[in-house]
Amino acid sequence: MTNEKEVVEKRIAGITKAEFEQLQTKHGDRLEILSLGPDDTDVIVRPPRRAEYDRYVLELAKGKARPDVALAAGTKLVKACLVVPTEKVFDDLLEKYPAMGDQYSEEVLKLIAADAEVQRKSFR
Repeated sequence: MTNEKEVVEKRIAGITKAEFEQLQTKHGDRLEILSLGPDDTDVIVRPPRRAEYDRYVLELAKGKARPDVALAAGTKLVKACLVVPTEKVFDDLLEKYPAMGDQYSEEVLKLIAADAEVQRKSFR
């Protein structure tokens, strides 16, 4: 008998580093792993595409007349950018943590510089 210990590979969001790198090949190298909640609920998201962001802004604007549309806008944006887990698993997590969509949407928006500070430049 050998005394070799089985090496357990670290997993985040249920995947290994090698699997994460495969996802980067498919979805781009700007993937982010986000974690929230007492259960370390991990998700992997990609930055929103322009059309997805435009749809998000439009839904926020519609919120003046229909607050329910604006309330769902952040969660819809996250779902559009979700790589891991599946949308079904994410929906189940939302039942447990209803504010999770809004929390994650703030981080998704940061991926496209929504929180960046604009600076003035001049040749003067």
